[in-house]
Amino acid sequence: MTIEITGAKTTTYILRDANYQTINFVSAASIIVSRGAGISASGVNNSIFNLSGSITINDTYARSYGVTASGDGNTFNIAISFQFSEDNPYVETGAMFIQGKNNTINNRSTLDYREDIRVSGPGSQVNNYGMLSRLEISTEMSVYNEGQMGVVVVRDEFFRTNNATTVVNAGEWGGLNNSGSLQVLNAFEGSAFSETIVNLSSISADVLLGGGNDTFNNDGGYMGATVFGGAGDDTFIFDRGEVRGLAGYLPGNFSIVEKAGEGTDSLIVTAEFLESAVTDIQLVDNVENVVLQGAAPGRTVRGNLLDNIMTGNAGNNVFEGGAGNDTLTGGGGADNLDGGAGTDTAVFSGVKANYSYVKSPDGTWTVTDKRSGASDGVDVLTSVEKLQFGDAVVDLTSSNTRPVISSNGGGSTAAVKIAETRTAVSIVKATDAEQTAIIYSLSGGADAALFAINSTTGALAFKAAPDFEAAKDVGKNNVYDVIVRASDGELYDTQTLKISVTNVAGLTINGTSGADTLSGGGEEDVISGKAGADTLNGGVGNDVLAGGDGKDTLKGGQGNDILYGGLHSDLFTGGSGNDVFVFNTKIGSANVDRISDFSVANDTIWLDDDVFTRIGKVGDLASSAFWIGKKAHDASDRIIYDKSSGKLWYDADGTGSAAAKQVALIGKNLALTANDFDIIA
Repeated sequence: MTIEITGAKTTTYILRDANYQTINFVSAASIIVSRGAGISASGVNNSIFNLSGSITINDTYARSYGVTASGDGNTFNIAISFQFSEDNPYVETGAMFIQGKNNTINNRSTLDYREDIRVSGPGSQVNNYGMLSRLEISTEMSVYNEGQMGVVVVRDEFFRTNNATTVVNAGEWGGLNNSGSLQVLNAFEGSAFSETIVNLSSISADVLLGGGNDTFNNDGGYMGATVFGGAGDDTFIFDRGEVRGLAGYLPGNFSIVEKAGEGTDSLIVTAEFLESAVTDIQLVDNVENVVLQGAAPGRTVRGNLLDNIMTGNAGNNVFEGGAGNDTLTGGGGADNLDGGAGTDTAVFSGVKANYSYVKSPDGTWTVTDKRSGASDGVDVLTSVEKLQFGDAVVDLTSSNTRPVISSNGGGSTAAVKIAETRTAVSIVKATDAEQTAIIYSLSGGADAALFAINSTTGALAFKAAPDFEAAKDVGKNNVYDVIVRASDGELYDTQTLKISVTNVAGLTINGTSGADTLSGGGEEDVISGKAGADTLNGGVGNDVLAGGDGKDTLKGGQGNDILYGGLHSDLFTGGSGNDVFVFNTKIGSANVDRISDFSVANDTIWLDDDVFTRIGKVGDLASSAFWIGKKAHDASDRIIYDKSSGKLWYDADGTGSAAAKQVALIGKNLALTANDFDIIA
């Protein structure tokens, strides 16, 4: 059913006990009364009021409202204009007084001085899209402003509940001066219960949160005044937006005011706000806690005289607790935590075993998160007395003394000698006055990567046995540098070790007159076959193999080996390394040696000038003395390589007047040059 209010009326329009109605006060209609309300609706529920006309109240003696209504679940769409007598002395004279639960008020009017709206009843919603100079509400309500709004006052005497009231500002709030007759001092006046203010646009006057656990959230808006926290545990959130006077410093000219004893209050600064010009944050007096959120860059936060709780984000933060017993949580990143005066605590997310904490000579502590990903990073602590882990609290002021390394003569440096081929180096030992279990580790040194240490026993060893002939230390001089550390979990001692690796002499092995099989060890062995068809195995190391008088088989193995065939036709296999094949016995058809694996890139042939008498001077074979072909082609040729057969020949005159003699068989199609031959004495 629809009810139309039309025409010009001079008495109060009264509506009683009407439910589910649509009441239209049309724009052309008017009501002028001398006393009382223009429209009075009582006991009306779940109805829609479309109010567009004009109401004039000429009452100069009594409290008057243009519209009064009581009932639940109603919607009021306000586009009405009001006029009141300036001679009426009552403050509570105003535009509308609406009572009841779960009502919705949508204002699109321009409501100036004394043209306020008063709403009482939990669950109601006030939406302002016009201009509203003053709004009085009860607790347990919501307010949304998208227009211009002067002051919001929460009256807790209407309904004694402790449910929160929420005000969201998306327009201009607190900037009205009410037609020049009254400057708005406060944008919001809270109650003794909990209110939430969300500023999405602009607030130009002060906010008085009142009692209760209130929240002020500057979520993308402009805040150009002061927030007074009042009693209760209040929270101030800087999410996005700007603050008057802010120039890289929070709070700057913007003020948060809390008095002593008015609850435990917190400042929350989000990543979006931190990514703006804010660099430093100073906690104002009587605000206890600060929280940095998100993955924004770290910031410097300074505490006050209270027991502050500071919680960081993933950035590299600097916390300065100041006076008081402060609790500092750096979060991720490399944080610097300075407790200042008082007994201060640094908090970490993991259990104690996940961290190392070490005191430096300057008195600071370095706490390192050893977990994969290092969620708490590496923090440096100054004037912090306690560490709080997930399973333990460590008192840094206890009379703990550092361990002292006593092994290898003690001291900050020591020298150790070991023979090559060994891996064990030393047992690092330390003493601790408190008899705390010692943890051994490597903490540096140019060659630390080549070593391992048992964290419990202190056994230090090479990861792989060193080889004197193939030094792997940085200096390539067989002196290895490593720093060992002994820690009790808090304090530590270090020792720099210089580990010298010494050479181990090889074996000298001689055969008999029979057919011997002789094998070397792991060093520079000298193996001689003597008589008989011997088999000589050099093995590991730079070995010297000499066949002797029989038809011998020589195998160099690993290393840079030297192979002497001796008399008779011998078989050479150099193996890996840079090997040398020596020809120093009489040449003849019964003494033609075979090299099975000659490498042009690595191996060399030595020719003794006592045997090769016309070969030239000791040293490198002259390039003119080497020829590839089946025979010499001029008088300077001495060594001829027939690559089609692999035969190596010696021609004493290069003219053919004296027959060439075969020296060896070394493989076909090799890229031999004179550089592969040296002449020895």
